[in-house]
Amino acid sequence: MNPIRLITAALLVSSNANGAEPQRPDDGGIQQWTLRSGTVIDAYFVSMSSRQVKLSKGIEERIISAEDLSPEGVEQAAELAKVIHIYQRVREGTFDMGSKDSEPGRAANETYRPVETSPFSIKATEVTWCEWNRVREHGKVNGYFDLSAGGNGMDGADADLNPVVEVSWWDALKWCNLKSQIESRKPCYRVKNTTGKDEIFKTGTAVVTCDWKADGYRLPTEAEWEFACRTRNSRWTFHTGQISDTGVQPVDRNMDQAGWFAGNSEGKPHPVALKRPNAFKLHDMHGNAAEWCWDNYTNSLGTTEAIDPKGPASGDHRVVRGGSWNNPAANCRAASRASLSPGSKRNTVGFRIVIGSGPAPEPDPIRDSRTRPRQRR
Repeated sequence: MNPIRLITAALLVSSNANGAEPQRPDDGGIQQWTLRSGTVIDAYFVSMSSRQVKLSKGIEERIISAEDLSPEGVEQAAELAKVIHIYQRVREGTFDMGSKDSEPGRAANETYRPVETSPFSIKATEVTWCEWNRVREHGKVNGYFDLSAGGNGMDGADADLNPVVEVSWWDALKWCNLKSQIESRKPCYRVKNTTGKDEIFKTGTAVVTCDWKADGYRLPTEAEWEFACRTRNSRWTFHTGQISDTGVQPVDRNMDQAGWFAGNSEGKPHPVALKRPNAFKLHDMHGNAAEWCWDNYTNSLGTTEAIDPKGPASGDHRVVRGGSWNNPAANCRAASRASLSPGSKRNTVGFRIVIGSGPAPEPDPIRDSRTRPRQRR
């Protein structure tokens, strides 16, 4: 049997024979686990590094092979690993932001106007629960003392590939700065300390400014988010087609293909990248977790053409885009806009990150694949 490398995969080990509770080895190194008669191993949870996982069966050590793993688990782990750490480069362009009066499900705050955006790189998936934790564990030693634990939307169940949720806008900014520091990038988000000195935003809540020329990670602006969602100037409500049913039932066919919403989610979020990506190869832009954006929220964006808009200078709420697993189809449209207080932590809201300046991380060649992850219906 040829050993297989579980690309970014940890293992769920459950013993049918002994009725033991499922266990997931920590991904800190090579793990040895005793397999008993009737054991089922499923490559199911994705972490951040590649390794061969050594297991012991009785007293005979061996390397697990494809024959030891359920085919579905192998396929899922390998396919998801190809996209979860990829950043797609989006070239500059002009598009029509918002929606026209005739669009089904339209709200009054979806101002229709031409917008031009500069190039940026955007993460192919929402930040996952696993990614959140792997960065957060470096927080305290780097001065980030109050990063929220976050959640995976599953009431404590293992769901490493679910988008992280229950994080505030402040949390998302701090996490971006921490990830930037870990990777020797210049953090984007800055604050003034009590003496008026400019410093990296690490704790608390404050008036935060963004260094748009820094090569660190940040939230997308609302315009960047919609440009990436629409893949330039598509007027489709979803990247899979136009909306036909704005509610929950009957299930809108195009939304069902694009993402998880109240009509197909069974009341919970799902692992990222299981639905069809858009033309920029971005997943879950519609549904699953709604996504924080940088901008202060305003009801009307005006109709004047804008270049790289970044929202109002002040406001009490921040923009949230994309809709979630708990929303009807209308709220998951490309033009749909929502807002929350920056301190809000909802089990429906997570985030996606971008790099506006400098190169994106180089993907592992094994992960950088053009194949589409298997969809779940």
